[in-house]
Amino acid sequence: GVVLDEWRLRDQTLDGRRYADLLDLFLAGSGYDGRQPIGEEAAIEGMEPDVLRRFYDTWYRPDNAAVVVVGAMDMDRVEAMIRDRFEDLEPRADAATRPDLIPGPFTGARTLVAEDPDAAGAVAELTWPTSTDGSGGVRSLQERLELQVAFTVLANRLGDDLARGQAEYTAADAGNNSFVRHLDAPSLWVTSDMADLDGSIDALVAEFERIRQHGVDPLELERATAPLRATVEAEYEGRHTRQDRQFADEYAANFLNGQMIPSASDLHRTITRILDEITPEAVAARLVARMDASAPFLYVSVEDGADAVPSEAELAGRLAGMRNLDLPARPPLEPVGDDLMDSPSPVPPVSSDQLADVPFQYLDAHRYVFANGATVVINPTSIIDGEVVIAAWSAGGTSQLAAADAVYAGYATQVAATSGLGTLDAVQVATVLEGSTVELHPYIAPSEEGIWGGMNSADLELALQQIHLWFTAPHFDAPALDALVTADRAVVDDPNADPDYAAWVALQRARYGSDPRFAVLPTGRQLEQLSTATVGRIFRDRFSNASDWVFSISGDIDLRDVEELVNRYLGTLDGDGTQEDYVPVEPPVPAGVVTRSVRAGTGDHASLTLQFEVPSDGSEFEFALADLLTNVIDSRLTDHIREELGASYSPFASVYVDHVIGNVTIYVSVTGDPDGMEELATAVLSDLADLALHGPTATEFDHAMATMAQQYNYVDNGAIAWGLVRVTQEPQYLDTMVGALDAVTSVTIDQLAVFVARILPPGQYIQVVQLPR
Repeated sequence: GVVLDEWRLRDQTLDGRRYADLLDLFLAGSGYDGRQPIGEEAAIEGMEPDVLRRFYDTWYRPDNAAVVVVGAMDMDRVEAMIRDRFEDLEPRADAATRPDLIPGPFTGARTLVAEDPDAAGAVAELTWPTSTDGSGGVRSLQERLELQVAFTVLANRLGDDLARGQAEYTAADAGNNSFVRHLDAPSLWVTSDMADLDGSIDALVAEFERIRQHGVDPLELERATAPLRATVEAEYEGRHTRQDRQFADEYAANFLNGQMIPSASDLHRTITRILDEITPEAVAARLVARMDASAPFLYVSVEDGADAVPSEAELAGRLAGMRNLDLPARPPLEPVGDDLMDSPSPVPPVSSDQLADVPFQYLDAHRYVFANGATVVINPTSIIDGEVVIAAWSAGGTSQLAAADAVYAGYATQVAATSGLGTLDAVQVATVLEGSTVELHPYIAPSEEGIWGGMNSADLELALQQIHLWFTAPHFDAPALDALVTADRAVVDDPNADPDYAAWVALQRARYGSDPRFAVLPTGRQLEQLSTATVGRIFRDRFSNASDWVFSISGDIDLRDVEELVNRYLGTLDGDGTQEDYVPVEPPVPAGVVTRSVRAGTGDHASLTLQFEVPSDGSEFEFALADLLTNVIDSRLTDHIREELGASYSPFASVYVDHVIGNVTIYVSVTGDPDGMEELATAVLSDLADLALHGPTATEFDHAMATMAQQYNYVDNGAIAWGLVRVTQEPQYLDTMVGALDAVTSVTIDQLAVFVARILPPGQYIQVVQLPR
C-alpha cells in the first residue's frame, strides 16, 4: 500500500506523467528503459518477498557500501564502532554483473507531443543530450562551465524579451534533464498559452541557431558568469563554517560517482581561473559543439483536445530546418553598473540602544529608531561566515486593504519584484542582481506585509538599495503582469486540473465562505479587470510608508559599517508617523464538522485534508507545545497509517500558532487510494480522537522531545532576525527566545495531553476529500 501510494504520487499526477514522458524520451533503449525505481502498478501489486530478498542480497553488499560520519566526535571511538558493526560482514549472495547504464546514443532528432487532461496551457523544452563517462578533472569542469554559461545566455535572452514585452511565452528559463548518472542534458524551456505555442516554440528554437550564426556578446558573457562568480566567492568565504551535511554529501558523491573533493582553496582558485579565461567565442563554440555532437530533443506538453497542436512530424521539420534560418544578430547590450542607485546622504537615527545581549544565543542586537518611524535592528553573528539575513515587517497586511483588493495582493508583490526600479528597467535590474547573491522577496499576508531574504555580506548594500527603491521608486511593468495573468487564467478556466490546488480552494472556501479577502485566485472577470495601476496602488499602500516598519539584519556583518548603510538607505525612507495594526477580518470558524468533496485531477490519486482551528491561549511557550504536537501527530500517522495500514506514502501534519490573529491551526494532509478514502478518513480521525482523549504515548512523547530538543538547539540567522522583529513589538519575547530550549525540554507528557485536548475538539473541524475527476 505504501509503495502503491508513492507510485500514485509519482505517476498519477500531471508532473508525474510529464516526468515519465521525459524519462521515456531520454532513456529509451538504455539500461534504465522500463526500470523506474519502484516499478509500475502491476509489478508493485504482484511483488513477492522472494524477489525483494534476492535483490537485496545481490546488491546490498559490503563491497557496494560506504559509511560516512562527519561531525564533532572521538575519531578512534567512532572508527571502532564502525569496524565492530561492519568489518566482518559478508555478502549474502554472489555479485551480479552490473548492467550497462550509459544512455544514448543521441544521434537523431526526437520530438514528443504529450496531451494531458490536467495541463493548463503548454510547456516546450528543448535539449541537446549526450552521454558521459563520468570522468572528472579540470578539463571536464571547464567544459561543463562553458556549456552552463551558454544556457544561461540563452535563458537571459528569452527572459529579457519577456520582460520587455517582446515575447509570446509567459515564462522561460534554463533547466536540466540529467536524471541519471552518465546523462548530461541541459535544457531551455518556455511556457505559454495554447494560442501562442507556435510562436513560443519558434523563439525557443531560433535562439540556439542565433548563437551558431552570431555568437555571444561580451557583455552577455559578463552577465552570465556573474552569478557563478558570486556563488564561488560566497562559498569560499563560508568555507570555515560549512555544515557537516555538506561534507557528508560530498564524500558520498565521491564514493558513488567519483566526484572530485578538492579543497576549498583549490576549487575557488580553479573555478575563478576558468571564469577569468573564458571567452565569448569559447562559450559559443562549446554550445555549437554540443549541438553538432548531439541531436535536438523537443518535448511539448499541451492540454488534452486543444486546437492547432503541432504534430511531432511538424516539430521535427522545424528542428531539421534550424540551419536554414536567416536570423539577425541581437543588438549589443549596454553596460550596466554594479548598483541599483546612487547612495543617498545618510540620516542618523534619533535614538539607539542595545536590544539584546546574550552571547551564547548569538544575540548582540542593537536597535535604531529613525525620524521616519522605522526601527532597525542590527545583530552581528558568527553562525555562518559571509551570510546575512534580512527580515522586514509591518503590521496590517490585507486586513488594511479594501476587501476587493485583497485577492490582488500577491500580484502586486510579484509584479514589483520582477519590474524595473528607479532609473533602471527590468532587464537592467535583473542584470545587476544576477551578479550578486541578493535574494529578497516582498509579501503581503492577511495580518502583515514584509520583505525577507538573504545574501552574502558583501552584497548587503545592494540588498538595501533594492528595499529602498521598492519603497521610493518601484515600477509595475505591463509585461510582468501580463505573464502572471496569462499563467493564472489557465488555472482559473480549469480550477480542477490541479488536484492539490482544487483541494486547497475547497478548504479555503469551507473555512472562509465567499469572503473575497480569502479567495485563492481572482475570478476570470477580475483577472480581465486587473491592471498595473491596481497592483501599483496596492503595493504602494503597503510599502511606501516606513513609519511602522521594523528591519532586522542578522549575520556576518560589521556593526559600524551596517549602521552607515541603514542610515543611507532606511533612514531616508518616507514616513509620516502612521501606525497600523492588524484589523480582525476573519470570519468565525464554522461550527461543527464541515465536509467537502472535490473531484480534480486525472489519475489514480486522492487526498484527505483536515483542519482544526481554535483560539490561542496567549501563553508564552504555546508554540513549543505546538511544535511537540506536530512531531507527535506525524509520528502517529506514520506509524499507523503508513507503516501498519500501508494506506499512505507521506502523511503530513502541522500545528501553527499565529500570535497576531490569535489562533492555533492543525493541518493534516494524507494521500491514498481513491477507492479507500472513506476508510482512510475514518482511520486518521480515529487516531486524532484517541490522541485528544488519551494524549500521546510515552514513546511518542520521548521521540518528539528528542527531536525538538535537537531542533531548538540549532540556531540560524533567519530565526534570529524574525525573533528580533517580534522583540521590538513585545519586549518580553526576548525571554521566550532565550528560554525556548529550556521550555520545550521542561514540558511534561501531561501538559502536552492537556494542550492536545484543547486544540483537537471533537466534532469541530473541516474535512476535504479530493478524488480524481
